[in-house]
Amino acid sequence: MENINEKFKKVALVHDYLNIYGGAERTLRVFHEMFPQAPIFVLLAEKTLTEKFFLGAQIHTSFLGQLAFFWQKRKKLFTPALPVAIESFDLSDYDLVISSSSAFAKGALTSPETLHVSYIHTPMRFVWDWYFNYLYEKGSVPQNFLGRFLARIILHYLRMWDKESSLRPDLLIANSLTTQGRIKKYWGRESFLLYPPVEIEKIKQRKNPLTDDELKEDYFVVVGSLSPFKKVDLAIEACNKLGKKLLVIGSGKEKNNLQKISGPTIKFMEYLSDEAVYYFVERARAFLMPQVEDFGIAAVEAMALGTPVIAFRTGGATESVKEGVSGIFFEKQNADSLIDAIKRFGEIENNFDRNIMRRSMEKFSKENFKKNFLDYLDCLEIIN
Repeated sequence: MENINEKFKKVALVHDYLNIYGGAERTLRVFHEMFPQAPIFVLLAEKTLTEKFFLGAQIHTSFLGQLAFFWQKRKKLFTPALPVAIESFDLSDYDLVISSSSAFAKGALTSPETLHVSYIHTPMRFVWDWYFNYLYEKGSVPQNFLGRFLARIILHYLRMWDKESSLRPDLLIANSLTTQGRIKKYWGRESFLLYPPVEIEKIKQRKNPLTDDELKEDYFVVVGSLSPFKKVDLAIEACNKLGKKLLVIGSGKEKNNLQKISGPTIKFMEYLSDEAVYYFVERARAFLMPQVEDFGIAAVEAMALGTPVIAFRTGGATESVKEGVSGIFFEKQNADSLIDAIKRFGEIENNFDRNIMRRSMEKFSKENFKKNFLDYLDCLEIIN
């Protein structure tokens, strides 16, 4: 790390938004740990979040920060301005720029002398593989001819910008093989692979761990934002039909709709402290993952806690879950397929070894992430 600091005197971090705290923001926080003096440039930031997770960091917002009130009311109207906003940051004085990008951050403009490394959580999904879902989803686009016509024009422009701006970083690092495949398909670029950091050491040091001779409790668990793409409705439908207890930990715009379809065995909890989440996930029979994830940090945390994962066989889950060792898969993204998987899980539940599961997740530790990221920087510096 000392060698890196000697080579790169001035470092900047760039991220899309700081208005939620998910997997991408956890990764940004690790970059901030590695480069605590580096300012963080974001399109928008919420003060409550930055004070909680990035206390003391220099946070710079784009001109959209001056329009935060209007942004909250009319987010979709500002979408075409987001490329302009990310390009408004003057990063010309920095030796190293590290962008953490799910959409716009990789498009930051840097000088020819600046080394730009972009950690890609995914290409801009709503203009690529989620395009038609986004176009016809209520709440995303006005569901009439004119609304969709204008949306198609805007999304086409964003798709072109997404591909063009992908050429700006000197090095792309993908957070999974799934994301690496999308980068190759949509952008035509090669990338390195580095799985995102998981708090394995923090999990090991948790309070009130379940001992090996203590039994699991009789419920399943889902953890994450309650948004349409998380497919929590499938988990609820499956557990409703089976009469199984399900604990849903999270919040989001879908919460009211999900509560309406929930039976008496479904319980909701707002976001809890990490310790509280660890407590409930560790004691669950299994962690349900009905969605497609770029990687899926929450599922890895579950396995690191000794809780098997029942996952839809696609995306990042296929890279972290080993069937029969740390979980099982279901083949179709519907409730019936998940129901079959839950039934199969019940037949082999006692075969899962918690200690083997925990050890298999250590490769995803935060410490490994930091080491491997610095190795990539060293290699790139040698090449340059």
